[in-house]
Amino acid sequence: MGNKTNKGTYLELRIARLLLSQNVAPFVNVWFRTGIEHSSISQPDIDVMGCVFLPECTNFYIYYDCKSGDSKVINRILMLSGLRGKIPPGPITYIRRKTALSIKQYALQNGIKITNLKQIEEKEKKFVHPLFKDHFPSVSDIDVHELWLSTKGKNKKNRIGNILNYLEYDFWGEKPFTRLKRTLAALQLFESTIRETNLTQIEKDILICLILRKLIFSILDAASYLSLLSKDEILLFVRDSLISENIEPLEYQKIIESTAQFIYELYGDSSKGPLRKEDYYIPPPDYTEELISLLQRTIDLGYALPWILLGFDGLVFEKNVRNRDEVASYILTLIDSRYMADIKSWFRSIKLFLENRNNTLKKWRGWKDL
Repeated sequence: MGNKTNKGTYLELRIARLLLSQNVAPFVNVWFRTGIEHSSISQPDIDVMGCVFLPECTNFYIYYDCKSGDSKVINRILMLSGLRGKIPPGPITYIRRKTALSIKQYALQNGIKITNLKQIEEKEKKFVHPLFKDHFPSVSDIDVHELWLSTKGKNKKNRIGNILNYLEYDFWGEKPFTRLKRTLAALQLFESTIRETNLTQIEKDILICLILRKLIFSILDAASYLSLLSKDEILLFVRDSLISENIEPLEYQKIIESTAQFIYELYGDSSKGPLRKEDYYIPPPDYTEELISLLQRTIDLGYALPWILLGFDGLVFEKNVRNRDEVASYILTLIDSRYMADIKSWFRSIKLFLENRNNTLKKWRGWKDL
């Protein structure tokens, strides 16, 4: 595998595999917005982000900055320390070659830990090799990684390229419910337009898996905001969040009301009296009630929550889509067997929710063993 790609990418995929072996769900190349303007998304990025959703619906994050060769260490430490305020809280580890103790101390004062390849290799011997041997799970597989990038590159001027570009860049800078809504829309559009490509069926299924994985992350992340709210509060919160995007609900309503009033004053019949608010409210998406039910089921998972993304990687991605039973079994050994039935039931809820949005996913092979 190392001969197929550059050392930096290979190291990132090794870190992703290392995180997975420690029950942490990895994402490679995570871009965070550092300002309001769109160009602010270009720098910087996190090479590998790991996340765990704890039983009480709380998120834990860990970050790795991978540099297989030399790098300007002080500049990098300052950049990473500045990034801390732009990303969810969690430890950042910077991987480079030899580093003087004084530099490590300076990095620690800025909240950055520094490690080297030798220490990573020791962790691989302890956690990775006994579990995965020489295999790379799909979320850290070079062929999967390059399929995503090449598909995006070949289709950069059409809808598929736009969808993949959104999911690689803007996705991470979105507010939770905006991200959830837009990722759901992206999955629907992607599945309906991917037929236009000359990709093989397995390649299409792999790309769908990668988008589904981000949708599942979005659902888990959105649920974490709701876990301490009552059912009535959840209903109001989700409806407002799905409507408002990046504008506060009350401000959005004021815009609609003022626009409606202006149009009425220009063209309305004064004999019919003032406008009624119920005539110009902003409706939430038609799937709102069903989504709220799914989010409530997610919150109720409790102790099964930490295993959801790993369950997807093992049951859906490896076993059903790529037919890699051996790798699937390695991942599934990480999951507490007491919660496997709950995890499968939750995936069936996802399947039903998506089928109601897009019937073409009804017979998708990723669901076959659920």
